[in-house]
Amino acid sequence: MAQVMTCPGCQQEKPAAEARYNQAGDLVCRACLAKSQIDHQDQVVAEIRGGKEHGEIIYGSIGAFVLSLISLVVTHRYVIFLFPFGAIVGALLSIVIPARYKEVRQALGWKLIPHYIMATLALLISVLGVMVAYRAFDDRQQEVHRDITFDEEDEAPVDE
Repeated sequence: MAQVMTCPGCQQEKPAAEARYNQAGDLVCRACLAKSQIDHQDQVVAEIRGGKEHGEIIYGSIGAFVLSLISLVVTHRYVIFLFPFGAIVGALLSIVIPARYKEVRQALGWKLIPHYIMATLALLISVLGVMVAYRAFDDRQQEVHRDITFDEEDEAPVDE
């Protein structure tokens, strides 16, 4: 005969083979385990909607600003547009997310205006970074082209 256990959550007798451990370490039935997991997820969502996490989005605009400044200075030979486009994506997300979600705007509070200013500056500087990167890329291409082509003056001297 199969062992039977009484679930501490619902007080019903269930086969012991169906028992699972919940987050507290208690042996419960599958229905009570599912209910506790859903309750835990609801608690996490309530904390997020309460603004605990939303106020930290300002660090995204600061990161995009720093990345846009780096994009003006660093031009890598092979991944030349990586920094500027990364800064553009970060700045756009920093602008769009608070504009789309009311909870984020409320969580930012007085930091909303500096957040938008920082993200807008990051966007403008990163567009400038794209232009600088393109200019550096174009200059390198012209340099390579000059090295490959020979002018008439570069030919070997003729003995007279």
